Amino acid sequence: MRKRQWLRLLTAVLAGGILLSGCASGRDLTGILPEKAEGVSLFEGQNGSAYQAQDGGTYETICENDRYTLQYRQDIAAIAVTDRQTGESLWDGAVTETLYPELATSTKVWKDYMQSLLAITYASKDDTRGNFVREYSAAPENTVETQRYANGLKLTVAFANSSIRLQLEIALEDDGLRLRIPAQGIEENGNYRLYAVELLPFFGAAAKEEEGYLFYPDGSGALSYFQQTESKHLYATPLTLDIYGPILQSDFFADSESSASTVSANPTAMLPVYGIKRSGRAFLAAVVEGEEYAQILVNPSINMSTIKLNRCSFSFIYREQYRVYLSNIVKYGENQATNLYGTRLVEDLLPLDREVKLFFLEGDQADYSGMAGVYRDYLRENGWMNASSAAQDALSLTLFMGAQSDAGLLPDYVSMTTLEQAQSILNQYLDGGVENLQVLLRGWTQHGYGYVPDQAKAASAVGGQKGLEALDRFAAEHRGARIYLEANLTDALEGKGRFSDGRDVIQQGNGSPVTDGMQKQFLITPAKVWENFQDVLRRVNGFSSLQMGYETLGLRLYQDQNDDAVVTRADTRDLFEQMLAHQERENAVEGGNLYALRYAQQLYNVPISASGNEITDQEIPWFSMVVYGSIPYSAEPGNLAYDLNQIKLKWIEYGCMPHFELAENSPTLLQDTDYNELFTCKNEDWMDRVLTLYAEFQEEIWPHTVEEEGTVFLSRHEILDEDLIRVTYSNGTVILLNYGDTAQTADGCTVEANDYQVIGGDEE
Repeated sequence: MRKRQWLRLLTAVLAGGILLSGCASGRDLTGILPEKAEGVSLFEGQNGSAYQAQDGGTYETICENDRYTLQYRQDIAAIAVTDRQTGESLWDGAVTETLYPELATSTKVWKDYMQSLLAITYASKDDTRGNFVREYSAAPENTVETQRYANGLKLTVAFANSSIRLQLEIALEDDGLRLRIPAQGIEENGNYRLYAVELLPFFGAAAKEEEGYLFYPDGSGALSYFQQTESKHLYATPLTLDIYGPILQSDFFADSESSASTVSANPTAMLPVYGIKRSGRAFLAAVVEGEEYAQILVNPSINMSTIKLNRCSFSFIYREQYRVYLSNIVKYGENQATNLYGTRLVEDLLPLDREVKLFFLEGDQADYSGMAGVYRDYLRENGWMNASSAAQDALSLTLFMGAQSDAGLLPDYVSMTTLEQAQSILNQYLDGGVENLQVLLRGWTQHGYGYVPDQAKAASAVGGQKGLEALDRFAAEHRGARIYLEANLTDALEGKGRFSDGRDVIQQGNGSPVTDGMQKQFLITPAKVWENFQDVLRRVNGFSSLQMGYETLGLRLYQDQNDDAVVTRADTRDLFEQMLAHQERENAVEGGNLYALRYAQQLYNVPISASGNEITDQEIPWFSMVVYGSIPYSAEPGNLAYDLNQIKLKWIEYGCMPHFELAENSPTLLQDTDYNELFTCKNEDWMDRVLTLYAEFQEEIWPHTVEEEGTVFLSRHEILDEDLIRVTYSNGTVILLNYGDTAQTADGCTVEANDYQVIGGDEE
C-alpha cells in the first residue's frame, strides 16, 4: 500500500464534507497536501549480511519459498527465478551467453545493457542541450555491494563514470518478486545529475521465434506478438507510455491544433503495469509506489543489435526537465544556432521511493486475462479500487446544455438544452422503461462548455439557480436517475474563464508559463484548482441529490515548477485524491487513472481502443477486465460512432454502459462555437434507437452479466479468430462476438455476421 499519512485535512473537514478553513491562496498548499511518510525497507526488522559468491560466473541460491527459488550471479549482479519443485528456470533477469551464444559478438554497450538490472540516464550539471548519458549496472568497471537477507538481497551499485550510487532491494514473495529503489539510497558524488533509472530492462526478454507477446496498457490495452515482429511496419519504433499523462511539460499541448510543435506526446497509461507471456508462463509487473514519475518502455525486437529480443520495462524519472533559451550566435553574418531552445534538469532530486511488484502466472492463468485478474484482486484487496454502489446495468447519457458563440460583437450563450428540457428528456427515458440512468450535464455553467476553468454558477439561459434547484428535486424524486454536474477545474483558455495567466497557471523552471504555441491554452496551478474546487462545492452543497462530475481529473497529472512553491506530480495526485475523497456527494470522473479508481462512483470517456501505434498487433479490453464489477464506466457516445451496431458490439465486448451524448436542439446551433463534436445529437432523432438498444441490453446482456447480490467480473477475453471474440464472466456466462461479414461457429454455436450470442450463465 502507498505509505501516506492523511493529517491536517481530515481534522479540518467540517460538517459539509469540505475544507472551508485554511483555503488555498496563491500557490501555498501548506495544510492541504498530506505529509509523506518515510519509505519502509523490504527487509525492515531483518539483519542482512555481506554476500560473496564462490564463483562469480554462476547462479547461486539466495532464498526460496514453497514455489520459487531466487538465484543471484555476482559477476554481473543478475537475478533469476526457478521453480523450486522442478528446478526449471522460469525467469532470467539478464541475457547470458548460455541462453544466447551470439551475445559474445555484441558490442560492449549492448552486452552491458542486456545483462543489467539497472540502467541509469544522467547529464552534466552544466548541460543545457539535453546531452544525456547512460550507464549500466553490469558494466565491469562498476562495483556492486551485496547484502543477503532471509527473503532476498540488497544491491548497492556504484556507477564508475557518473559517481552515482543506487540501492536496489529484491524480495522473494509467495506470488513473485518485489523490488524497491529507496530514495534515501541515492547518492550523486560527482558532477552529474541523475535523470532516470530503467529497472529490469531485459527481465523475461524473449526472442521473436518464441510463442507469446508483450502486454502494455496503451488505452484500453494492447498486445505485440513475438512472432509477428517481421511484419511490423518498416518505420515502427519502440513505444513509450507516460503513466497518468505527459511527464514532460512541453508535451501537454503537443497534439493541440494551436500548438507550434510537430512532435506528438507519448500515449498515456492509466494503469502502471506491463506484462510478458512466454509459452506456458507469464508475469505482470506493477508499480505500487512512485508511479507518478514513471514511463513504460515497450520494445519489440526491432532496432536492436545482434540479438533480437522483445521486452518491456519501467523507467523512473528522478528529475523534471524545463526549457532554457540559448544565445542566438551570429558568425560571419550567419546564424549558427540550429535550436534556440535547450533543456535543463532541475536541481533537486524527486524524493520518491520506487517499488514494483512482479506477479508470476502459470498454466491457464498465464495470459493477459490472468494478468488482469491478479491485478484486479490486488487492487480490491488493498483498497485501491472503489466498489461502487452505482449499477453497471444503466443507460449513460451526456446532455449537452450549451456553449459560447463568438459570432456577434459580444459573446453569446447558445442554449442546446435547458434544465427544464433536461427534466423532460429524462422523464421520457424513465417512462420508456429505463430503470437506471447515469446522466452527465455538460456546459451547464454561466458561459457554457469550454469556458474554463468552470465556475459553479448555472447559465441563466438554461434556467439558472432555480433551474438547478428544480432539477435537484427531480433527482430526489426519481432515484433511478443519478445526475452529475460536470466541471473542468484544471484547464484554462485565454480570453475565457476567470484566471490570471501570470499567477494562476503552471510554470516551467525558467519562469515562463506552460502553454501551447499560440499561448492560448494553459493549465491551472494545483493550489488554484483546490480553490476553485472549494468554490464549486460551496455552491452545490445545498443540493440533496445532484452529484459532481470532474472532467480531466482521471486523465492526467501535471507539475508546477514555479520557484516560489514547487508542486510535483505526486503532490497533484494527492490533491486530486483529496478532491474526490473528502466530500459527501458522489463523483463521476473522466478517464480512469489508478488514483481515481479508489473514490470514483462512475467513470466516463474510458478508452475502448489503443493509440494505434505501429508495434501493436491486437487491442484488448484489459482496463475493462480490471474495473468491471467494481466501478461502472462508459466510453464513446453511440450517436457519434460511424456504425451504431459496431459500437454496440464494442460496448458488449468491453462491458461498457451504453452511452449517448444528446441535446434538445439541433447541433447546427453550435456552428459558431468551439464545440465541433456533436454532428448529430438531437434527442428527438435518437430516443427510439436509444430505448431499443437499452431494452436489448436489459433483456439479452445484463441478466447474465450483472447480479443483484455478489459481484460478477469480466474474467476472460479470448481472440478465437481475426473477427471472432469470446468473453467469459466469473459466473460462467460466455458471449461470442463476430465482427466479420460472414457467420462463424464456436462452442457449438453459430454467430451471424456483425452479431453476438450469449451462452450459459444463470439468469436471475
